[in-house]
Order: sequence, then structure tokens, then C-alpha cells
Amino acid sequence: MSDSLPESREPQLTPDASDNQITESHKDWMLTQAYTRLQQRQYTDALVLLHGLKVLLPEDPEVYRMLSYALLMADKPEECLVMADRYLQCLPPHTDHQEINWIQGRAKVRMEKAQTSGPEDNS
Repeated sequence: MSDSLPESREPQLTPDASDNQITESHKDWMLTQAYTRLQQRQYTDALVLLHGLKVLLPEDPEVYRMLSYALLMADKPEECLVMADRYLQCLPPHTDHQEINWIQGRAKVRMEKAQTSGPEDNS
């Protein structure tokens, strides 16, 4: 009987820079999960999923669009505007921005309301 352990196969998921790629179906699943969390007003959970996607897909405009919307819903208008700008940078030329313009407009309105309400309303 040998004292050595049998050789085991390396796990399929090894930490490597090339492993930061996910399939389109996985991306769609994660975006759907984030959207579902937003509909259930679970903003923190949605943001965790979307920030993870942002790490995995740093050039995907769809991730930034959804992230900007989630940040708007979570009442984080400053961060929302940053992600909306990043979305616009990732878009291919001649792409419709109507949806992101709406998100940016709502974020700016929320920021203006927060400024005009003043610190006395922060009870």
C-alpha cells in the first residue's frame, strides 16, 4: 500500500485573468436576477450583482445602463450619473440614448431636490 495520495485533477475554475469572462447567457441571467431584485426593492442585492458584473465585463454598456438605473432606484444619484457617463463612453456610435437620458434627468432632479431640502430635513 502506498502512502502517497492519488493525483487529483486540477479544478476547472482556477484563478486566472482569462477566467474573468462569462457567457452571454450567464450575463443575461445575472441581469435578470438584478432586475428582479430591483422590482422587489432589494437595492443592495441588485447592486452587489451589478458591481460583480462590472468587474467581469468592464466594457459592456448594458451593465452600466442597468447599474445606473439601480443606483437611481437606491437613491444614489451622484453614483448614478457616473455610471451613466460610463455607459455613454461604452456605447457604439449612433446608438439611441433616450433611456439613459431619462435616468440622468431623474438623477439630476433628485440631486436638486436634496440640495433645496437642506440638512434640516435629515432627521
